[in-house]
Amino acid sequence: MTQSQASGIDAVRKDRAHAWTLPPRAFSSSRYFRWEQASLIRDGWHCVGRVDHLPAPGDYRAFELAGTPLVMVRDRKHELRVYSNVCRHRGMILARGEGSCRRLQCPFHGWTYDLDGSLVAAALMDQTEDFDKNDFGLPEIDTAETLGFVFINLSGNAAPLEAELGDFESVHAPWSLQDMVTTRRKRFDVKCNWKLFLQVFMEYYHLPVVHAGTLADIRYQPASAEVHDRGCYSSLFGLHEGTGAVLETDGSSTFDTIATLGAVDSNGSRYTHVFPSMAFCSTRDCMWFYECYPVSANESVFYMNSCFPKATTERDDFETVAHAYYDRWDIALAEDIDVLELQQTGLESPLAKPGRYSWMESGVAYFERWIAERVKDDSNALEALGVSP
Repeated sequence: MTQSQASGIDAVRKDRAHAWTLPPRAFSSSRYFRWEQASLIRDGWHCVGRVDHLPAPGDYRAFELAGTPLVMVRDRKHELRVYSNVCRHRGMILARGEGSCRRLQCPFHGWTYDLDGSLVAAALMDQTEDFDKNDFGLPEIDTAETLGFVFINLSGNAAPLEAELGDFESVHAPWSLQDMVTTRRKRFDVKCNWKLFLQVFMEYYHLPVVHAGTLADIRYQPASAEVHDRGCYSSLFGLHEGTGAVLETDGSSTFDTIATLGAVDSNGSRYTHVFPSMAFCSTRDCMWFYECYPVSANESVFYMNSCFPKATTERDDFETVAHAYYDRWDIALAEDIDVLELQQTGLESPLAKPGRYSWMESGVAYFERWIAERVKDDSNALEALGVSP
């Protein structure tokens, strides 16, 4: 296939060995970004954290996704609920940041909502004809949980999460992810397209160059990696010596292997990308994952979450040893962000062209093929990308 033939979206839909990458405008076009927000983010299941982030009734966190202000709260029945974070009176934002409350109260005119989203107080509305508080509850967002992760679907039109993910739970069962405890959640503002951040997480190809003095010494064996692509996710497993979660210099200060892991799983790491926008790694003694909040075509917010087995977090030396893990993650992220922001600059060049994949980028190719399948019949997306079917 010639470079000119690679301009069509069908070139992205081929198997990895024959496929071309998405056109650069998929990472730089504001118009295409708006299509993604409507058709990929709003219509899909999006991870917004872990169930242990809000442990007690009244705990809440306000956030925004695809231009939609939202608030997640644990209700009095201990269920996690996600609502529109907009007062039903005149559109004021209800909650900011995170914290704990008995009820959600509008800071403008005081309309008050219970933790189940119902309007329970609206002062001085008694002279308004036919006003019924029962008609003014907060719109609720579809929410689902799996292995301790919390997902939402903004459109309300997605298939059930378990149907979308297929065998996701059984593939990840050995790591007992549902029992993990989140010990750190750290925000990163990155000047790159959201897809680039997730893609670099899913390939070994960059390790010897970007992480030459750090992660490259963790002794990954990429030849052992396999790409799993059944369901709305991809996953690859690679063998390595020791834990994949600390640097070589800290290798003697690590936690015990997860008790439920078998011989093979305890000697490697599984990297998983849940489409469209969440990625995590399960390794021999911990798990870390990224929440993704696209801001614009070239800006993203990510939260890096560190999770360990409950028994590990109860060790007397947990905080001391955990810092070796946090340091590894922070160093790796800083190195990745440096190149991702340069890559974003390159993709915005008018001379940028589609490329080809290495055999070590199968996870990236599968994700871009997943996107291409959703683009191919949408004239608005094709026009925004400047490509043919």
